[in-house]
Amino acid sequence: MPDETGPPPAASAVPYQIMFDGIVPGYALAAGGGGGGGGDGWTCVGPGQFVFEVQADMQAVQAAIAERNRAEREHAEAWAARSRLAEKRLGAWLSEEQARCRCEHGWFPVTGSDGTRWRILATGGVTGNVLLLGDDGKPLFGYCAHPCRCPPAEAYLAQALAIQSDVERFLKVANLYHDYRPPLLRAVLPVAVAGEMTAGDLVADVAEAAPRWTGLLEALRGLRHSPGGG
Repeated sequence: MPDETGPPPAASAVPYQIMFDGIVPGYALAAGGGGGGGGDGWTCVGPGQFVFEVQADMQAVQAAIAERNRAEREHAEAWAARSRLAEKRLGAWLSEEQARCRCEHGWFPVTGSDGTRWRILATGGVTGNVLLLGDDGKPLFGYCAHPCRCPPAEAYLAQALAIQSDVERFLKVANLYHDYRPPLLRAVLPVAVAGEMTAGDLVADVAEAAPRWTGLLEALRGLRHSPGGG
């Protein structure tokens, strides 16, 4: 009859292997005591794959994995709930026209505090998604300014409120992310200079300069195709 009064056997301390994929390219891995023998060490098992073999308490390992999975589920559920609330708040704030534009085109228009026209791209990304429009409705500059670690809809609402309430303050904190102007206009008004101008002045400058440079471009084309013009 087995003795049940002694300490429990250390059966839970068994070799435990943890698989990692895509971390090490090829088989270029050699560390520790070499796997497969029961001691701690790394073992290559294929291109971009290796295992870490260690003597571990299986119950402790399983408990740690369960706790990690629980924390990940709670985080995902909380993020999903916050995203739904953010979409609800944005939907309540948008006008019918703004909501229609977002549904059909993936963006919605916003009028700045100074009367300038803006467009917020609202398809899931928040980098460089705030566009300043010219008099013709085409983008002039793209700006990047958004709160961190929040659902996209929450960022879109924050961007729209910032532009609607104080454009100049928004421009002070935003990064000039993209220049949509024609190359000739970029040469006349470099981005470094544009970054110091107000939104209204930027729109007015492009509106004033565009016809001049369009005319110059047409004149240059005429010279090129005229007799003796090459």
